[in-house]
Amino acid sequence: MFGDSGTVADVRRLLAKQNTPTDLYYSLGLESLESTLINSLRYLMNSPREMLACEGGDGSDVEAGFEDEEIIEGEGRIETRQDNFLIRTEMVPQLEQDSNMKTIIGETSSTDRGQIAIHEEHDEECQCSQQNTQDDGLHLLQLPIQAMLHIFSFLDAKDISTVGSTCRQCYSLCADQILWRDFLEKDKLLWQQVSHRSNPALFEAVNSDLTYREIYMRCSPKFQQESSGFNLLKLPQLLWSFIPHKPPKVVMFGPGLESNTSTLVRKFLGEASGVFKVRGVFPAELPGVGTGFNVSMNGKVDLKLITLYSGTRQDRENTSAAGNRAQRNRLLQSVPSGSVSPSGEEGCSDSIDYEPKSTIKELCRNVDAFIFVVDASLQQQITADAKPELFALMDERWTTSKCPLVILSCVPDSTTSKVPCVTLAKQLDLHKLNRTWKMFDVDVNSLSGAVEAITWLVGSSQGR
Repeated sequence: MFGDSGTVADVRRLLAKQNTPTDLYYSLGLESLESTLINSLRYLMNSPREMLACEGGDGSDVEAGFEDEEIIEGEGRIETRQDNFLIRTEMVPQLEQDSNMKTIIGETSSTDRGQIAIHEEHDEECQCSQQNTQDDGLHLLQLPIQAMLHIFSFLDAKDISTVGSTCRQCYSLCADQILWRDFLEKDKLLWQQVSHRSNPALFEAVNSDLTYREIYMRCSPKFQQESSGFNLLKLPQLLWSFIPHKPPKVVMFGPGLESNTSTLVRKFLGEASGVFKVRGVFPAELPGVGTGFNVSMNGKVDLKLITLYSGTRQDRENTSAAGNRAQRNRLLQSVPSGSVSPSGEEGCSDSIDYEPKSTIKELCRNVDAFIFVVDASLQQQITADAKPELFALMDERWTTSKCPLVILSCVPDSTTSKVPCVTLAKQLDLHKLNRTWKMFDVDVNSLSGAVEAITWLVGSSQGR
C-alpha cells in the first residue's frame, strides 16, 4: 500500500495475466509511481533519526518507536530489521567529527535490494545556538538596568524618544519616571515660552495622573512644534483668518513699563525700530483713560495700543515713597478684606486686597486683549510688584475670560541674567488664571520674541 517492491510486482503480474502491453505500464506512469512511493517510504523511516540527530539524541527513542524489530550491532554499523525491511546504518569515518550518517535502506526479499540512499545531516540551528552561548561579547541590553539608565541620562529628550522606539525593552527603560523627571526639571529652565496648556506648574497643582514623560511632551516647545502640522480641526480657524477683522484694542500694563525695561514702550511706538510703526492716535473713550496709538507691526499686523502706568512720571521716579508699588498704584484701590480672588481663594492678601478703579474696570470691559510686562532681571521684586496688579485687572467680574493675555518676560539686553519664564509663571501663579495666556522671553534691545508674542496675541483675540 505504501509503495514497496512487492506491491509494484503484484501490479506487474496482474497486467501480465490480462495480456496488457508493456507500453501500458509505462504509459500509466507506474514506473515513476514506483520510485516516488519508495522514496516516500524511505523518508518516513529516516525521519525519526533526523530529528534525533538535531536534538543530540542517542537513538534509543527510535528503537522504542518500532514494534517487532530486531537490532544487530556490529563494528562500525547498526542493523535494524523490521517486518520485511533492513535498515543498516554505517558511520562514515572521515565525517565522524561532523556527526554525518550514511544510511542504507533495502528490502530483504526484493530485487530492488541494490538501491541505496545516502542522507547527510547538518545541524545548523544547534551549531548557531552553541556559537551564541560561547560568544563573550557584551551588548547594551545585557548591561544592568541602573547602568543603562545612567547612560541614558546623558542623552536629551529627543534622543531618548528615538531609543525608546527601537524595541520593547528600550521602550520600558526609556519611560522611567525618574529619568523624565530629571529631564523636565533641567530642560524647563531653558524654555523661552510657556502657556496655559504647557505650564508644568498646572499639572503639579492638580496632582495630574500623567507621567513625567507625558508632561514633558505636552510642555516642551520642541515637541509642540514637531506635532504642529495640518489638522482638519484647524480648518475653520484657517478660513476665519481670511476674513478681514478690525484691529484689536490692546491694553499694555505691568511693572516692566517702569523699570530697566521701560524702553519697550518706545520700541513699540516705532522709536529706532523698523518693526513697529505708529499709524495714528485714537481718542480716549473714557475720561482721562483710553487714549492710544494705532500701531502696525511689519506692515501686516495692526492693533490699537493703550498703555497704563501706575502713576505720573514723577511718582514713578520717586523711589523713596512709602509703601509698596500696589499701595502707590493709581490704577488700583484697596477693598475690604475677605473678598474673593479670581481663583476663588480667600486670604491671599496680594490678590484680594486690591481691585481696579471704576474707570479701569470700564476700560477692561471694552478691550480685546492684554499685554503684561515684567522685568525678569529683578527676581526679588517680581511677586511683590507684579502679582497684585495682574490679578486685579484679570478678575472675571470686569474682564471676560475670552480676552487673551500675553506676558512679556523682559530683560534690557541679551547679556543680562534673567529668571526662566517657567519659574516666573510659577511665581505669578499663572495656573490660577481662567483664560488663554502665554509667556514669552523678550530682549528689549533686539525685540527678540516680541514679534512672535504680538502675532500670537492678535491671532488669539481675533479667534484664529
